Amino acid sequence: MLKKIIIFLAVSLPLFAAENDSPVPIFSLSPLAETGRTATGGAWDLGLVATNALYALPNSEVSLYTGYFRPWFWFSPLENTRVDMRGRFTAQEVIEQPSGGSITSEYYGSLEVFSVSHAFSSAAVIYGRQFFFLGQGLLFSNFADGAAYKQLFGPLSVSASAFHSGDYGTSLCEINVEGCGSYQVYRLTPGLSADEQPASAGSRLFGSAEISAMLSESRIYAIGLYSRDLVEEKDYAYHPWYAALGAEGIFLERFNYLAEFLYQGGTTHNKDAKEASIGAYAILSELAWSMPVLEEALHPDLIVGYAYGSGDSDISTTAFPVKTNIKGSQNAFSYFGSYSLGLAYSAVLANMQAASAGFLVRPLDRMAMELRGFYYAKTGEGVVLDSAATGDGALGYALDATLSWRVFPDLYLYYGFGFFTPGEAYPSGTETTMAHLVTLSFSF
Repeated sequence: MLKKIIIFLAVSLPLFAAENDSPVPIFSLSPLAETGRTATGGAWDLGLVATNALYALPNSEVSLYTGYFRPWFWFSPLENTRVDMRGRFTAQEVIEQPSGGSITSEYYGSLEVFSVSHAFSSAAVIYGRQFFFLGQGLLFSNFADGAAYKQLFGPLSVSASAFHSGDYGTSLCEINVEGCGSYQVYRLTPGLSADEQPASAGSRLFGSAEISAMLSESRIYAIGLYSRDLVEEKDYAYHPWYAALGAEGIFLERFNYLAEFLYQGGTTHNKDAKEASIGAYAILSELAWSMPVLEEALHPDLIVGYAYGSGDSDISTTAFPVKTNIKGSQNAFSYFGSYSLGLAYSAVLANMQAASAGFLVRPLDRMAMELRGFYYAKTGEGVVLDSAATGDGALGYALDATLSWRVFPDLYLYYGFGFFTPGEAYPSGTETTMAHLVTLSFSF
């Protein structure tokens, strides 16, 4: 018997058309695609993004509709200078209240993007409110106010940024990494861009630096990120820093890969309000093999992936990293970005690991179909995001089937079906979960 069926229906008009007609990789992390940062002086364009979603969340009684309506406008007052603006109007209607409380219907607006960018011969600078995205997206992928600078030195690229994150449209969301939290099922939904529905980052200051180099057909990079809490309650202060090493590219002609290792340090506060050190880490990896069979008809890929987030045996929850640890250092990985663990399992990459394998075929131009299986397990003793998974053994198994099809250059269709079966870590009798996601996107 199914515990819950999750259905999403989204119709969106993207900010910009994709740079090419190739389908976006189904599990890729990226903000809404752009055709370019600059334009000739006097150029301009405008449009609308409209996304509607029906949520029925697993492991709860909540059911609600959320609509995002985003008007956008950009213009280029001077050569190599561009101004971008985008607003968001949100309507949230409660369809089914949770049994243990209530959710209020909400209607509010916010300014998501208001930035100015300048391009030079070997450098670029952008400042204002924008979408910041670091590495593969796990470190940080969200809206913030600040500035970023990038300089090219041949094959070497150096960039730096400083920004302030906020929970725009609401208030009093400063205490932890999740801000006011969210009833969204996923930090990232496959088939939707990373900036479609990001989780809150709270009110914090960030500084980052990145250096990358192209070696043959690979990009090697290193990133540093520091975050400082702005809360007045000092015993809730959370000041983490991160160091990441990554690589992505092509080798042996038929293999595409990505790998990223992230270490988290800094300070937080335990349940007794005493300051404690942080020592946590995470691993992201994926390998795709372009198979030498039926290449002309299907262009098949075999894809395997693995993700790991460290845990802590004496924390009460992985939902936020402050005042949850009993003693000693905080070893559960916490992050400000996005990472998808499939369609039907709601989780964060903390005290858990996920292995996946699947096939992707392209039977038509601009079409991709993928079947991917997942295995989830804890990385040690302690809790995961779902408090019901108290036992040892596997967290569960999942299967996703997806279709990604750019029917025309300005019409994009995505459909995903997910199925999750709880493992031994869940109590006997815990039921399975199914999920459906349909998106239809127009570009103009």
